[in-house]
Amino acid sequence: MTQPKRFQFTSTDGLSIACVKWVRPQHVRGVVQIAHGLGEHMGRYAELAETLLEDELAVYGNDHRGHGLTAKPSGSFGDFGPSGFNQLVEDMVSLRVVAKDEHPGKSYILLGHSLGSFAAQQFVLDHGHSIDGLVLSGSGTLDGLAR
Repeated sequence: MTQPKRFQFTSTDGLSIACVKWVRPQHVRGVVQIAHGLGEHMGRYAELAETLLEDELAVYGNDHRGHGLTAKPSGSFGDFGPSGFNQLVEDMVSLRVVAKDEHPGKSYILLGHSLGSFAAQQFVLDHGHSIDGLVLSGSGTLDGLAR
């Protein structure tokens, strides 16, 4: 099993966002960014990442605000903080920038599950031009997408 590489970035409001990436050194055909569900963390997606790696896809994700290693220092599990859901989406945008910088010119797919699916839909409404595809799991639709 490929060991993930952990890293972090500082969000636009100063919070340290815990991230993970699974990348094999050989050819990368594209990138999948995963947005996890409520009460989850990126470690739950290791098996999926391994499957995607077999198809030469790099996998990136971050523990959302109030989740996993992003919440651990403060113990604020489940709390998105004062900037709320919109800042959670902007954290995803920041991670996309990191991944695109590391894999320029590669196809970019955003995969969101449950809470992450709603964040992914908001991402598409605000920044849809910056990705090539979207996968939603355990989701409904946001009003702006139901036109």
